[in-house]
Amino acid sequence: DQPQYSSSISEISINVASQNDAPTLEFGSSPLSYTQNEKSVPLFTNVKIADVDSSHIGGVSIKIGDWNKQTDTLDAPEVLLGLRKQEQSDGKTEQSNGELTYEGSIKTSDLDVFLSNIRFLSSSDNLVGQTRTVKIELTDHDENNPSTSQTVTKTLALVDINDAPQFASTSNSATYTENAPFLIIGNLGQLSDPEGHNLVSLEVALSSGYRLGQDVLSYDGSSSQIDAEFNQATGVLSLKVSDGVDGLSSTEFNTVLQDVNFQNTSEAPSDGVRQLTISGTDQANVRSSSSPINLTVVSINDAPVISVETPSTTQFVMNLGAVRVSPNATVSDPDDNSLTGLKAQINKISPEGVLGLTSTGKFIAKAHDLTIRGLDTSEFTV
Repeated sequence: DQPQYSSSISEISINVASQNDAPTLEFGSSPLSYTQNEKSVPLFTNVKIADVDSSHIGGVSIKIGDWNKQTDTLDAPEVLLGLRKQEQSDGKTEQSNGELTYEGSIKTSDLDVFLSNIRFLSSSDNLVGQTRTVKIELTDHDENNPSTSQTVTKTLALVDINDAPQFASTSNSATYTENAPFLIIGNLGQLSDPEGHNLVSLEVALSSGYRLGQDVLSYDGSSSQIDAEFNQATGVLSLKVSDGVDGLSSTEFNTVLQDVNFQNTSEAPSDGVRQLTISGTDQANVRSSSSPINLTVVSINDAPVISVETPSTTQFVMNLGAVRVSPNATVSDPDDNSLTGLKAQINKISPEGVLGLTSTGKFIAKAHDLTIRGLDTSEFTV
C-alpha cells in the first residue's frame, strides 16, 4: 500500500451580499371591459403581488391612459389603510390621465384588498372604439435602496351601447296665436345622436290635444332626400329619407326641421294645449322620443262679417214707397259669438230720407227685446 498524506486546511472567506429585488406584479388572465351605463367595474381582480425581500410595499403608482376628465371616474377607498388618492387631472403631456399614487408601507396582502376595490366608471353616451390603458408599478419598502417593479399594462375595453337619437328642446312650451303665419318646429330645439349615427326617419306628432280639421303639421322644404306625409287622422307628420339615401346626419335633419311648420287654419280655433313630441330613428333602428312640448293655441276675437250680394246698390224712386236697402245681406261671426249690437247708417241722404224697419223687422226686434235708437233717422243702432 502507498502511504497517504493530507495537506493542511486553508480557510477561504466568501462575503455574500444581498441585493434588493424589485417587487413583482402580474395581472389576471381575464380581459378587462366596461359596458356603457353599467355600474363601476374593478380594474385589479386576481392580481398577484410578491416581493422576495419583504412582505411590505412602499409605493404604488396607477395611471389610466386615454383618460377623459369629463366622463371618467376612478373610485378608490382612499381612507382605507391610509392610502392617499391623488387629484385626477391632465398630466404634463397632451394625453389626459387618471392617476392614483401611494407612498408609505403596506403589506402585500393588504394591498391586494385595496387594489381589488379600485373601480372604473364612465358617464359617456358614446364609447364607440374607445379603450383605456391601465398601468401599474410598485416600489418596495427599502428606505436605502428602493427598487421599482416593471410597469404592468392591461387594456380596458369600453363597450358602447347604441343610444337613440335625442331632441333637446330649448323650452318645454311654445305659443301659437290665431292667424299667425306658422310656427317653425326647428326653432324649438336641436336633434343629435350620441354616437354620431345617421338618422333614417323623423316623426313630429301632436300626441295630445290635436284638433282634426284645425291643426296642421307640414313640411315646406324642397329636399329630394326627404319624403314627407301628414296623417290628418292622427296628427302625425312623418319624414323619411328617400329610397337610395343612406340616412342623414342629425345636422342635416335639423335643417329639415327648419322647414317643418305648425299652423291652425281655423278662424275659431279650439283654445288649449297640444302636446308636441319629436322622435328620431337611427340607422340601427333605435328610436327615441322627446319630452312633450306644450304648444298653446290662443284664439283672438274676430269681428262679425256682413255679406251683401251684388249688386249692392238699391234704387229708390220718389213717391213709390220705401225700399229694402239690402234684402239679402247676412251677418255672421267667425267665433260663433252672439252679437250685442248693430249699426245702420246712410250717407248723402236728403233731409227727407230716413232709415226704418219693416213690420217683420219690428216684430223680430220686439221678440228678442232689442233696444232700437234713432229709428226713422239717417242712422240707427240696435
